[in-house]
Amino acid sequence: MHFNDEEKNKIREAILRAEEFSTGEVVPVIVKQSDFYPAAHFRLSLLCAFLAIFSYYELSLLPEPVYFLYLFIVGSVVGFFLGYIPFLKKFFTTKSEMDEEFTQKALESFLMNGVVDTTHRNGVQLFVSALEHKALVLVDKGLKEKLPQETWDRVLEKMTGPLKKKHYAEGMIAAIDEIGEILRTNFPSEKRTPDELPNKLIIDL
Repeated sequence: MHFNDEEKNKIREAILRAEEFSTGEVVPVIVKQSDFYPAAHFRLSLLCAFLAIFSYYELSLLPEPVYFLYLFIVGSVVGFFLGYIPFLKKFFTTKSEMDEEFTQKALESFLMNGVVDTTHRNGVQLFVSALEHKALVLVDKGLKEKLPQETWDRVLEKMTGPLKKKHYAEGMIAAIDEIGEILRTNFPSEKRTPDELPNKLIIDL
C-alpha cells in the first residue's frame, strides 16, 4: 500500500474543507496492521516443524534420531519467518484475535493522536488497518452525546465501499467530506478556528 503526494494533498485538502466553519477536528489514520500477532508465527513454526519431521520420517528408510532435532529447529525458524507474509499471518490468526487487536489499536490511536484533547471534545478519527481490511470511525464525547451511532455508521459506509476496491484515498476523502457536513451542522463556527490537530493523513505502514 502506498500513498503518493497527490493523494496525501487531496486528503489534506479534504480535512481543511471539513474543518472550515466548524470547531471540529478530523484525524485520518492508516496502519499496516493492528498487532504483530505472534500466535500466527508460533502456529506456523509448529506446523512447519511437524511437516519437516514427518516428511523426513516418511521418506527416509533409516532415519537418524538427531536429524529430527535439526529438522524441528529449521522447520520452526522457517515457519516463524513465513508468518511475516500477510496472507499467511491472517490465515493463521483467528477472527476474534483480529477483532480484539483492531479495536484496541484504534482506541490506542485515538488517545495517542490527541483526538480526545480538543477544546470542544468534537474530534473524529477515521482508522483503517490494512492487514485486517477493517475500518472504524471513532468520535469524542461531544459528538457522541449529540448524535446517534447511525450517523457514524453512514460515514463508515462512505469509506468502506472504496476501501473494498483498495481505493484508500478515495474512501477517506468521501468519509471526511461527509464528516465536514456533520461538523458544520452541529458545531458551526463563523470563521475558521485554530487547528488543534495536524491536517494530514497519519501513516504507519
